[in-house]
Amino acid sequence: VSYGQPGEGAGLSMMTHATPADAQLVLIECLRPLVLALYPDAHVGARVPDQRPAYVVTVRRDGGPMVDEVQDQAQVGINVWAPTERACFVLASQVERWLMQSPDGGVILGVTSVSGPAPVPEDGTTQSHIYMTFEAVLRGLE
Repeated sequence: VSYGQPGEGAGLSMMTHATPADAQLVLIECLRPLVLALYPDAHVGARVPDQRPAYVVTVRRDGGPMVDEVQDQAQVGINVWAPTERACFVLASQVERWLMQSPDGGVILGVTSVSGPAPVPEDGTTQSHIYMTFEAVLRGLE
């Protein structure tokens, strides 16, 4: 869409933008093999399954702007559940480390911890629960 006459330098124009990467999917696919290598029966996804296994990691995009035509700055919340407080903290710390090491120069350009592992008291389960947030800069798909 363009307003004004060509060459006038005024108005809006159609620019080619990269399609934003699905931050949830990219980070789930990054974390899943790492978590499953240590916890083979764990679940890593966007939602908690109806039959909750002993170890669960969920990834949820909470917002964040496009930085430019190519880069997306996703705000991401990570929930971790495990059978004990110690096991939950260990898994959450591993997930945090893996995310911080995940930039690959391809799709994941950078990850920053915004709020480190914080216990979530009394969430209605018998499992320990930790929540943390990250900012992930992702390259869009061209």
